[in-house]
Amino acid sequence: MLFAHELLAFVANINAAISAEPKPAHKTAQRRAFASKGMVIYMKKIIAILSALFIITTAFSGCGKIQTMQIDTSSEGNFKSVEDDTKEVPVYSEKEINAPTPKYVKYSKTVEAESGTLKGNAKVSKKVKGYKGKGYVEGLSSDGKGTLSVKFSPKIKQYYDITLRIMTKNEVVNAFAVNGNEIKRFASSGSGKFETVSFKNQYIDEDSFTVSVVAYDGEIAVDNIKVEASDDISNLSFEFKNKPKLINKSKNKNTLKLYNSILKNYGKKILSGQYASVGTNNELELIYKTTGKYPAIRCGDMLSYTSDSLEVNETEQAIEWAKKGGIVSYMWHWESPEDSAYYADETSFDLSKAVTDKNIAELSIKEIEKLQKDGKISKECVELVKDIDTVSKQLLRLKELDIPVLWRPLHDASRKNAGFWWGAKGFKSYNWLWRLMYERQTKYFKLDNLIWVWSAQSKDWYVGDKYCDIISADIYDNGSESSQIESFLSLYDISKNKPITLSECANTPDISNMVRDKAMWSWFGVWSGNYIMNDDGSLSEKYITKDRLIEVYNNNKVITLNSAWK
Repeated sequence: MLFAHELLAFVANINAAISAEPKPAHKTAQRRAFASKGMVIYMKKIIAILSALFIITTAFSGCGKIQTMQIDTSSEGNFKSVEDDTKEVPVYSEKEINAPTPKYVKYSKTVEAESGTLKGNAKVSKKVKGYKGKGYVEGLSSDGKGTLSVKFSPKIKQYYDITLRIMTKNEVVNAFAVNGNEIKRFASSGSGKFETVSFKNQYIDEDSFTVSVVAYDGEIAVDNIKVEASDDISNLSFEFKNKPKLINKSKNKNTLKLYNSILKNYGKKILSGQYASVGTNNELELIYKTTGKYPAIRCGDMLSYTSDSLEVNETEQAIEWAKKGGIVSYMWHWESPEDSAYYADETSFDLSKAVTDKNIAELSIKEIEKLQKDGKISKECVELVKDIDTVSKQLLRLKELDIPVLWRPLHDASRKNAGFWWGAKGFKSYNWLWRLMYERQTKYFKLDNLIWVWSAQSKDWYVGDKYCDIISADIYDNGSESSQIESFLSLYDISKNKPITLSECANTPDISNMVRDKAMWSWFGVWSGNYIMNDDGSLSEKYITKDRLIEVYNNNKVITLNSAWK
């Protein structure tokens, strides 16, 4: 067993070296390989051999047994339970999460800033017109020499919308605080006129509390502060007006079973998910070793199949995961056909040049190439279809084994900073590509095992209820325990007839906060690499502590591998 562990560590170290990439400001994408393609292929072959040796070694060792699932490729296509040897892991008692949602009680109060508590250099001014009351407060500073706080005493523990009426002469970033604890930062317009900034659905469990502005640069004036009870969460319902049906009208038994399970648990329980580094299951094994439980969902990336620099057998990992009874999810860091980059500022590929009104979704590649030869479609269009076909053939392998896939292509399309090429040319081009991919994969490849997950992030980019089964958000906030209810509500506003999921995150929100706030995401997907794992393969607690991770995987609200299909 010692040899097996040493072998796994060696494999992990090689893979980490190959995969290292500096983090973008927003998130760490799936890491690139060495610049030398020949070296990459060589090293990947070593990893494959060592990984195989590790599997062979560990197959004959272990202390306990867990219930796993295997794929039945017969016409029935059901998942059957089998027993599989495994290593000894920690066992934790399941925590009962009981966090009732506070009832809404009407409350509204506005306090003029000059009526608050001013200290140091903070003073009342009337120089800029447009204020309400008898003036406004200026002279706030980050060094504490000028502060303003306003006290509210609603004596009701519930959710509040807090609105600041402020003015700045430059675009600056400041924050607001409750009882001296910074809650959220905000950016001002710098217009020199009074404007409002609102922070919705802040849960406050104090009978009395103070609201203050944290001025980082001292260039902010405050006119008044309003606190009003919010009924957004009390009005949140998980009952669908019409029960959603798969958009591709799939009759695949396992795909229907998975989607119906998601619908049944929606608002009641949350599926656990974890991204795995391409071609490995390292992060999932780490969670098992740490918490005693595997996540229900293995979140993977189709990156390697359209990348010139990363050649690994990714689909095989998903197949093995499905044999355990796990759920398979895929997204795709799609390197452009032109210059092998997925970030818009790193590629010259222009999606708008590919857009066509020709109905090409169900044509063969030869027929599509002929259209290009005849000058009816562009080279860019042909290259996109070829990449879609490449990935579709991998998804087809999963279909042939009756493995359903939570399929999330073209993610984060509306993102402006460090955005992707599939969103760089606006919604029209993105929407054309989404529909092309859907039609080709559904009709040409007959991929009825796909459950379509939309995550373009913006209401203006929504493809519509007819073109997705689930809507989702990617949230990176440096380890916050927040339930992310505001993002949940923004998606709820986009469509009330689709399950909502937290498709990517730096860490899982605190489970009690999610239950209390009714932020019952269908599942969460924690990002891979250094968001959960150090370079040596050990647990990284930068974004989530070990104790909180254990709690997340051992409670009555989160679904793990053993109950993934219930």
